[in-house]
Amino acid sequence: SGAYQNKAQKDIAKELGLGRTGGSDGHRAKKIGTSYTTFEMGRASVEEVRDNIRKKKASCGGISRGYALVFPDLTKATLKWTFRGMRKV
Repeated sequence: SGAYQNKAQKDIAKELGLGRTGGSDGHRAKKIGTSYTTFEMGRASVEEVRDNIRKKKASCGGISRGYALVFPDLTKATLKWTFRGMRKV
């Protein structure tokens, strides 16, 4: 589930001493904006953003779609794959 993956990611980042960022593996327009990274600063250069991530001053979050909302996409993808003869695209 999304909550489990988020906790696992948080634990791994903590164990390795890494900063965190939000991101998604979205393949459809409706998934844009469902995860994010925030910073407590105004306008910043790429270097300042990178430094804030390294210093663990960035926060991440998002919206977990949950199994009920993922199931239709998973079913559709599985059917397409099956009708393709189980070959990669």
